[in-house]
Amino acid sequence: MDIKQILSQKICFCDTNIIRYLIDHPEKWLAFKNYLAKGEMTLTISMIQLLELNKLPRYYQSFFQLLSVVPANIFAWWRNILKDEIQYYPKVSSVNPIFGYIIEEFIQTPSKRFSLKEILESNELNLVWDFFEESKDKYMPVLSWLPSTSPKPGANHDLDFELHNFGYVIGEIGEIDDQFALGFKGNYNKLKTESFKGSYLRAAYTYYRYIRD
Repeated sequence: MDIKQILSQKICFCDTNIIRYLIDHPEKWLAFKNYLAKGEMTLTISMIQLLELNKLPRYYQSFFQLLSVVPANIFAWWRNILKDEIQYYPKVSSVNPIFGYIIEEFIQTPSKRFSLKEILESNELNLVWDFFEESKDKYMPVLSWLPSTSPKPGANHDLDFELHNFGYVIGEIGEIDDQFALGFKGNYNKLKTESFKGSYLRAAYTYYRYIRD
């Protein structure tokens, strides 16, 4: 399978705890690989997860042993995904959330190869880590709300979920393009929140990193 085929496959996102579980159980790697192949999926992780693994040397080195069996992609930075989704909204299908394919200790994009060592040691990425650590207090009361408010039958419950979902997504959008966000003020049902995968990627990492045990 060439890189274009890998980058075009469906995404399988696992939180870091699942990845660590897989690393700890190499006897399950082949079964996981077959599961992905059956669903035409590729394991896809975020750069912040890679940085998290890098802070745990045993897991980081073993992660590449896992990748020798299970192919993996890496997401573009969530803010870059969100910027593109705002730019192309409502026609966001052309936005590719995948940055590249992880091969050994490099990220291979269709046009260039990047060294993971250089990326992980960059000041910019460490600032990103600090940003996530410092923002957890802000997001915990927001995202802690989610497990008990998943959409269920019932108009009132669904409306409550939609309003909360809109508030979260529009808040993330507003940090990037406040004028775009203001265009939906008072019209929560006009914004297709599901179009903004960059916001959901940020929420998923924050939720599983800081809130869910």
